[in-house]
Amino acid sequence: MDLTTWILFGVVLVIAANQLVVRIPVLIGSTWGFWGIQILDVGLAVTLLVFGLPGFEHFPPVRVILALLLLWHVAQNNHARTAWSRRRSLERREQQEQLRAAQLAASEE
Repeated sequence: MDLTTWILFGVVLVIAANQLVVRIPVLIGSTWGFWGIQILDVGLAVTLLVFGLPGFEHFPPVRVILALLLLWHVAQNNHARTAWSRRRSLERREQQEQLRAAQLAASEE
């Protein structure tokens, strides 16, 4: 395989990693995993816009479409992380309320 194929394969792997971040709760909750893929997405999108994709010089829309797809994944990942964070906060609040109710019940006895 030549360099062009490897670069295209790398872009596809980054896009696949984005799908994993959205679907696997451990990855979305991991600070390093989440922000690592976000930085990789933005960096790769900027690189594609500035330098293009080797082998696709004759098709300029390809680099723009791939860059926009990566930026879309950044927005999608942020939305998923926000929803996960809200659910986590609600669960913690419910646990704290249950603990307070149990402590109150124990202190009344």
